[in-house]
Amino acid sequence: MLARNHRRAKRWLDNRPGAGPGTFSMYAILRPFLQLTLLQGGPQDLPSSSTLAALVGLCYLVVGSLVGMPFYGFQNAMIQSFAELCLMALVVSLALNMAGHPGRFLQTYSGLLGVGVVLGIVMLPLAHAIAGGVREAGNTPPLVSLAYLLMLGWMLAAYGNIIRHALSLRRLSFGVAFAIIYLFLSAALIELVLGAGLLS
Repeated sequence: MLARNHRRAKRWLDNRPGAGPGTFSMYAILRPFLQLTLLQGGPQDLPSSSTLAALVGLCYLVVGSLVGMPFYGFQNAMIQSFAELCLMALVVSLALNMAGHPGRFLQTYSGLLGVGVVLGIVMLPLAHAIAGGVREAGNTPPLVSLAYLLMLGWMLAAYGNIIRHALSLRRLSFGVAFAIIYLFLSAALIELVLGAGLLS
């Protein structure tokens, strides 16, 4: 099973534009996730590969930890990112099963995680700017706050586009509404983890 998934992911990478046979270029890996981030295409453009999902999940864990590190410290931020990985898997699995599309899980999960990685990298300097502003002046610079809100809106739109395709929804707004619900669930989970004293 793992070997078949690996061959499937490798074949997909080899067939990406600009990637020759046997060539694992970074651009070939990032390009489909950049397209998803820009609301171009959908998760159906990704292979249904557990190898790819695991790779992107690892990247999500690392990037999420780096984004949360200025606020919680690296170890606690990693716990938070891992909790988000588990929650996303659960929510996506439940939603796809309810919609009658369980076979779309790996593509949808990989797509959401990949968008999270791309936007997480973009948000890294914002996270450090916010944390630095709070430490030094006790508040966040207005332009940084505005940029953060724009990034949040972008993330909701990108997540909404993926969800719309995965659940075969008619409108992007339905997918965005689902993404907002997920965002609230994720925030509630973090509060629960904080309340349990796992992040101190």
